Amino acid sequence: MASFMADNSSSPSNSWPLDQFVQDPGYLAYQEELRCLIFNTAQTAAPSREASPTLGNYGPTDQELAAQAQTKTALASGRRLEYLKNYVAQVAPWLDMFDSNEAFTVQVPVLARSCPALLYAVLALSARQMERKEARQHSFDSLELYQEAIRLLNPLLQARDLTIIPICVILCCLEMMSASPQDWRRHLEGCAALFDSFDVNGFSGGLLQAVFWCYARMGLYYSSKFFFSLCRY
Repeated sequence: MASFMADNSSSPSNSWPLDQFVQDPGYLAYQEELRCLIFNTAQTAAPSREASPTLGNYGPTDQELAAQAQTKTALASGRRLEYLKNYVAQVAPWLDMFDSNEAFTVQVPVLARSCPALLYAVLALSARQMERKEARQHSFDSLELYQEAIRLLNPLLQARDLTIIPICVILCCLEMMSASPQDWRRHLEGCAALFDSFDVNGFSGGLLQAVFWCYARMGLYYSSKFFFSLCRY
C-alpha cells in the first residue's frame, strides 16, 4: 500500500492534471451510459430481501462455467494478468484501508473469477492506477477495459444482481482517478441510490459492508474537495 500512496500521480487522495483519457469521446459516452443505467436500476422497484439475488449468483452451473471461461480468456490478453497482480498488490490494499477483513483484496478477486463484469472493472481500475503512476498521456488500456465492464454490467443491472454494487463503486474509483470531483459526483449519487434501493448500509456485513464504507470515503473526499474549492472564492 505504501508504494501506491507514496506517488502523487497514483494516489486518489491527491489531485492530478487531466489527461487525454477524460477527453476521449468513448469515455464520455460510456460514462454517461453508466450513469443512466445506475439511476434507472435504482429507480425500479426493489425486490424483497428474500427475493434479492446473492452476490455471484449466476444461475445454472453451465452459465457459471461459461463466465469462468470468459474471465480466463480475458486474462490471457495483453497486460491484463499484470493488471490483476497490481490490483491485489497495490490497489486493493488502498480500498481495504479501513477493513481488517480485506474484502477487496480477498473476496473481490474470488468473485471476479465467475463474474466477467467485475473482473473487467478490477482490471480497468488497476490499469488506470498504473497509467496515472507512469504519467501516460496516450494509449489507455483502462479505457477499453472500462467500456467492456459497462457493456457486461448492463444485463446484471437488468437482473438486479447484487454484484452490481461493488462493480459500480470500483468504476467510481476509476472515475475519481480520471476526472474532476464535479464530473464524478453524479456517479457517487448513483451509487447512493443503489445502496438505498438494495438496502445496503455500513452494517450489512461482508463485502457489501466494505463496499459501502469505501463509497463513504469517496463521498467525504468529494465533500472536502468541494468545500476547499468554495474557499478559494
